[in-house]
Amino acid sequence: MTPMETLFAICRSLEATLKDFRFEDEGGKERPVTVYPFHFPEQVLAAMNPHAEDGYTPIPDTQDDAFQRLMPAVVVRPLSYEDKTLDDDSSILSMAVTVGVFSRDPANVAGSWGVVNILERIRQAIEARPILEDRCEALLPLSWELYDEALRPLWFGEMVMQWRILDPHRLDESNWAGDFLKGV
Repeated sequence: MTPMETLFAICRSLEATLKDFRFEDEGGKERPVTVYPFHFPEQVLAAMNPHAEDGYTPIPDTQDDAFQRLMPAVVVRPLSYEDKTLDDDSSILSMAVTVGVFSRDPANVAGSWGVVNILERIRQAIEARPILEDRCEALLPLSWELYDEALRPLWFGEMVMQWRILDPHRLDESNWAGDFLKGV
């Protein structure tokens, strides 16, 4: 399994893990979690731009609907890869799983709750089944961190995972990207 195959396998696994999870927005509408490979959609990235001239500018209330359609979201992206095939016929892939929700909860509780709940579901699911598609294995234990609230009403947390990839140079002939690259 190659690093790219592993990334998309993790995305598929997280979609299955989170398919029944719903985050309730301020309007009472339940929103499903969307899993993205590599990065958040451009609207979220633009709002998180730390290089703006005047520093962080809060998201205007008029954009709430756009962010609520994009969130909650999980982003899976590779961080590093170490090929160890000469030592033990496996390799180590570091992956970051970033979770984001949108919440204007006046008590500032719902956003953190949503992020922690999603991260815990992911952690528990991976620890219960650390071997993915019989070709990669999560190195346990897993941990996560909750980001500070500087970007609210966007709330974020992250889990960094290490995966041992068995036979990392074998390319699977199936469509390893699956539905993730449709329309790209």
